[in-house]
Amino acid sequence: EARLVRAALAVLRAFAFCEDVRDELSLSCETKGYVQAVRDHLGTPVVCEQGYGLLANLTLRNPAMASFLNDADHQVISLGQLVLDKHPE
Repeated sequence: EARLVRAALAVLRAFAFCEDVRDELSLSCETKGYVQAVRDHLGTPVVCEQGYGLLANLTLRNPAMASFLNDADHQVISLGQLVLDKHPE
């Protein structure tokens, strides 16, 4: 259910402000799940908002994470383009 996914992503997004927690949340198996949640709920703006907010927090003070999130397993930039096409307003 989209409401539960949004709530879970919102909590993780808030926790990702803490550097120690951010490192734990940045594990490959975890980041794939965040990206998949956005992909699965592409039509739900609040899920996309919280998902991308979480991904943005994961890249704080860690530029290498941005490259990692755009690798073949994640493809965050192409997913972001899909989100923008789906929600142009």
